[in-house]
Amino acid sequence: MNLKQLRYALLLHDTGSFSQAAEILGISQPSLSQYIQRIEKQIGMPLFIRTGSDIRITDAGKVYLEAGKQILEIEYQMQQKFSELRNYNVGSVVVGISPHRCFCIGPQLVAKFRERYPGMHLVLEERSGHDLLDCAERGDFDLCITVLPVDDNMFSYEHIIYEEAVVAVPDAFPLCDKLKKVAVPMENRKFPAIDVRLLDGADFAFLGNGMPMQVILDKMCMEYNLHLKKIVDCRSLEALEAMVSAGICAALIPSYLSTYKVGHSAVTCFSLCQEIASREIVAIYPKGQYLSRPVQDVISILKSLDV
Repeated sequence: MNLKQLRYALLLHDTGSFSQAAEILGISQPSLSQYIQRIEKQIGMPLFIRTGSDIRITDAGKVYLEAGKQILEIEYQMQQKFSELRNYNVGSVVVGISPHRCFCIGPQLVAKFRERYPGMHLVLEERSGHDLLDCAERGDFDLCITVLPVDDNMFSYEHIIYEEAVVAVPDAFPLCDKLKKVAVPMENRKFPAIDVRLLDGADFAFLGNGMPMQVILDKMCMEYNLHLKKIVDCRSLEALEAMVSAGICAALIPSYLSTYKVGHSAVTCFSLCQEIASREIVAIYPKGQYLSRPVQDVISILKSLDV
């Protein structure tokens, strides 16, 4: 059974005449007869009984045509969906992202994407640490938002932002007023900058060992001989932010978090004069992967966000 045979048989049934059906199809009557005979040979039963110039459908023909109509309807619906996909009226884009970045930039990303593609939707797959890259390697995402370095042999990437490590200090701390008086604007710094050594002895929130911000903080303390007072040991950036926002202690946080979280509470953020480690945030995808227009636009939106 193929679509051409189905259409020929349906038209023959609708017209009730080989000659009329052949004329509409633009083929000879013997050719149409051969098409029908081929179908009948395949199923082992006649579709039509020929009585002179008239035809009458058989029970086998009724079964064939009923199934054929359903097949043609499915084919039509499939072509409609392909057309919608070609015009980006349906479908989705799957983005791998860490939970804290999803919380901060997810709403803006979804809102801007929806403006461009109201019929599509974003799937934000939240993963942490190595799980994010493991899923990206398996091809679970159209895009994955992560930090460099990544395996250049496996992934291509687009730069999104440089993420600066900044210090968040509760406004209620006497230290905050002191830092505000000496902080100065610096090129390529998000906030007025201070000398890192002014933080010596400050009450600080720490993160679990091995977490990126804690690695930077440990290196900073060692290099500049800082002695920070550990007030709390957190296991997530969300908990770290909550401690700072509650006025309990200061913390080293990624700059994007300062915009979306502590930036809305009684907290002041300071950049650092010293060359403290920064991280490059990128959107990665498997080498050679085709990027549809919606996926390319997700990258464009990410680059445009104020982080």
